[in-house]
Amino acid sequence: MTEMAIDRTFYGSVIALLFLAVLMQLTLCIYMFSNGRRLRAVLPDCVIFTGALMLMSEMSNDIYDSISGIGAGKGSSPWGLVIAGIVTLMVYSGSRILYERSGKRRSLNSGVVRYALDRIAPGICFADHTGRIIMINRNMVDLMLVLMNGYPQLISEVLEALENPGADTGVRRIAGRTDTYRFPDGIVWKFKKYPLTDPELRGYIQIMAEDVTDIYDANEKLLKNTEKLKAANESLREMYDMLADRIRDRETVNLKMSIHDNLGNSLLALSGILAGTAEGDEEKEIRILKNAVSYFSNDRSDQPADMKAVVSRAEKINVKVLTEGEFPEDGETEKLIAAAAAECVTNCVRHAGGSQVTVSSTADADYYTIRITNNGSVPEGKVAEGGGLSSLRRRAESAGATMEIESKPEFALVLRVRRKERAN
Repeated sequence: MTEMAIDRTFYGSVIALLFLAVLMQLTLCIYMFSNGRRLRAVLPDCVIFTGALMLMSEMSNDIYDSISGIGAGKGSSPWGLVIAGIVTLMVYSGSRILYERSGKRRSLNSGVVRYALDRIAPGICFADHTGRIIMINRNMVDLMLVLMNGYPQLISEVLEALENPGADTGVRRIAGRTDTYRFPDGIVWKFKKYPLTDPELRGYIQIMAEDVTDIYDANEKLLKNTEKLKAANESLREMYDMLADRIRDRETVNLKMSIHDNLGNSLLALSGILAGTAEGDEEKEIRILKNAVSYFSNDRSDQPADMKAVVSRAEKINVKVLTEGEFPEDGETEKLIAAAAAECVTNCVRHAGGSQVTVSSTADADYYTIRITNNGSVPEGKVAEGGGLSSLRRRAESAGATMEIESKPEFALVLRVRRKERAN
């Protein structure tokens, strides 16, 4: 009786152990299917499960026969090998389950991808070649709920909502942009459509929404500051023009006062000399009177007649005058160039603090081009034409020449005079 109880306990333990092994193998197969493993990978374990299940059924029948006295008892079967096989199956199933669990943590399945897409900043969605949206993250869903008051099913619905955002949505397209929108919460989103180029994904479309609020606001601020700078530059330019006009007006007034004083003093002196009531140099007073009148006739007697006179006068104030090139030989043009050089010598000392003036001349078939520069400091801005330069310009224009004043990269007075032989 005791031996029969021991047999029952032994057989029950073996069956329980085998049942546990079969259950573990079934768990492994289900776990692999749930992880998306292909049938080829799961099939061997399904075969093992089926074999173990058949073995458990066969052993249950043998044990029943042994207990009923039909069979030969536990000594008729290789129970040691059976128990070893059951233990091996349990170890195999347990290790594979652990491996599958660790592999799931390392693998990128659809759930992991969706979890990651839901937590990235941009909105994103994908559509297949039929236009059906197959994946959309949470941010894009939130944007579409505002833009189209619903959940999109087709990519055409998203594109249509972006093309014509409804007035009741509060979404406003940024002026001048076709892909940028400001939403009711103040955030600016930029939408981009990308066709996927991978051969396996040909025909699939991706739409991405990117938050560009900081960039847009920075650009708007920069544009406003640029407009302010333009307005400030315009005001400064107007101020400089007014200042130049005032300088010219002041120099003109000073010149007029000087001419008035010279005329008055010379006329009074000549009157006294002619009347015999005063003493003085009659010829000197006549020269002063003639020089004052010459301001109105562009024929001032105190101006040099040629470049030799300019060089001589410049040496007296420690300025060296260099000449380069071919110069015209007619008297009128020579006097004009000499007058321009004399004015530049005066301005070189008075305004630029220089010590050398260079007068260069180049000739072509029709014109002489005379360029006058100095070694003084470069003007800080546009040169304002005072009385001397203004008078020189009038004289040049009356002679049929043109006059230009350059400030950068150095001061230069440029005269263009038509060749007399060509003009004739």
